[in-house]
Amino acid sequence: MPGGGHIRPDHYERWTRRALIEIPCSTGEYIIWLDWLYGQLGKAYDQQAILGFILGISSHGEGRWICSACQTGALKAAGLLHGVPIPNSQIPPDALYLLATAALGGKVMRESRGGKACPT
Repeated sequence: MPGGGHIRPDHYERWTRRALIEIPCSTGEYIIWLDWLYGQLGKAYDQQAILGFILGISSHGEGRWICSACQTGALKAAGLLHGVPIPNSQIPPDALYLLATAALGGKVMRESRGGKACPT
């Protein structure tokens, strides 16, 4: 399957680390979040942003996403995330995890490391 924005089947890849976080929201916020994500389907993967993380520079391919930036955009669109002083493309996965749990009160539902489920 090509990279970029797609709806992927469950277990399509073995992750070295993955978390499923439930964030409290209204039905309306959830619908806006989901609609925004559906609007990103088919957009390309942002390899330039990954290179920027490695090199320690701000770099982003316009109209492209990395997973954490896409989810940050969806949370902002739904009105759940405010006041983040850096662009979505500069939000790495660990920062999104922190925002989702600490700032938004999200609850870790499942977490895995090395392809094995971890107790939560």
